[in-house]
Amino acid sequence: MDNQQKPLYIPLLLSISSAVLLWLGWVAGGFFLFVAFLPLFEIEVLYRTSQVRNGKWHFWGFTFLGLWLGNLLLFSWLFAASVLATLMLTFLNALLMLIPFMLFRITKNSIDDAYGYFSFVLYWLALEYLQLHSPLATSALVLGNAFATLPNWVQWYEFTGVLGGSLWILSINILLYLAIRSYYPINQRIFSIYALVTFFIGFLASWMISSQYKQPSEQVNVAFIQPASEESKALPNLAIPAQTDLLILPDMPEVEGKLPTAKAYLQAKTYLEKQEAKREALFVVGDSTQSYLQSRFLLGVEVTPLPLVFDRPPFSIWDNPHSWQSQINQTAFTLKDSLKVAPVLGYEAFSGDYLGNFIDNKANILIFFPQDSWGFSGILSKMYFQYACLRAIEQRRAIVVASNKGVSGFISSEGEVIMKSNYQLPEAHQESLAVERIDTVYSQQGDYLGRLAWFLAVALFLTGVVKRKTGGKSVIKAGLK
Repeated sequence: MDNQQKPLYIPLLLSISSAVLLWLGWVAGGFFLFVAFLPLFEIEVLYRTSQVRNGKWHFWGFTFLGLWLGNLLLFSWLFAASVLATLMLTFLNALLMLIPFMLFRITKNSIDDAYGYFSFVLYWLALEYLQLHSPLATSALVLGNAFATLPNWVQWYEFTGVLGGSLWILSINILLYLAIRSYYPINQRIFSIYALVTFFIGFLASWMISSQYKQPSEQVNVAFIQPASEESKALPNLAIPAQTDLLILPDMPEVEGKLPTAKAYLQAKTYLEKQEAKREALFVVGDSTQSYLQSRFLLGVEVTPLPLVFDRPPFSIWDNPHSWQSQINQTAFTLKDSLKVAPVLGYEAFSGDYLGNFIDNKANILIFFPQDSWGFSGILSKMYFQYACLRAIEQRRAIVVASNKGVSGFISSEGEVIMKSNYQLPEAHQESLAVERIDTVYSQQGDYLGRLAWFLAVALFLTGVVKRKTGGKSVIKAGLK
């Protein structure tokens, strides 16, 4: 039956299936993402014949629909803040996600199926690299972040970062699809074996790294207080030992009474005055006070995405428009001897590559201060804490998350949750954390997979353009039905 005669409910069901799988991949564990792109690849094959009238428009339309529905499901909790802004955010992100599919189709038609599917991996990784290095809120949806609740699966992030997880997911999707769609039985078996091997290599690598990794014996005593209040009040009782090295206080009002005794204090503060704002971390040791200003801000929440449309960020809790003060260099404070702690404010925690700047400044412990005003619901606060587990693996640094009214806790350098507070409840805790001094490959090299993907993607796309113009032919065949 000709593609033109196929009922539209087939690609529609495929779009919906992909959207649901993408959503499940984030809310029920990253496992579902290993098959989330299969329905979209099938849509492309349904409309791959150039003789089908309007075939490419059907492909783009149904692919975009699947991506947009997936975004709507994932960002549905934002509707409570702004329906219009949520629709625009999901629409624009779906358009961005459509670009790799469009380039993939062009490359596939210009060169060959095998090159085409390989190019999709490169185009998608290039897009994620762009997301991670821009103020886009959608950088949270980098595929590799979906394993935040499964840190034991991805201990190899210390070598690759989250883009390694994205590569793992995309490779298995493509191998499974080629196994299903290949015309030759031998190809079906080969691609099936490749998919299984690729899947289990991730687990084997993670197990081997985890079994060989030993936490250092050097320890530092750290405590945090979660007041769960926007008003001045007495802090929760906490029997902090006199020798506590660092007491961490989130962004909160002035407290009633004296603070517990500690050798040093680290607190986040947000100041908003008329047209200017700043969020800083204050580090106090004795009579000395040092500060660090937040350097990265979230588009749509802290920075206006379209000044001609919005006079202020659409998801901002502040009514008056303002600009942010910032600084270029990332600061690590010396706690004692050569031991350093780094304050990571708000959106800065979403990029592992960016955190490498703190490690370059010899940070041994990372202190995350989430921006509680983002919390339109508990979802973002809990997501922030979960992502910190991946940041700990990437940098092999213990992390403390200090929130006012969200979720706080301690995370080991293996991404293991040592202790986690209850959402929006006043609590205070202390813990001894291992002090790591060895840098990971990822902390030194950053998102090198993304940079490599950009280089190869441009080269492969240009190869396709030249081949199309010259009428060259490929000898590599994927043998799709």
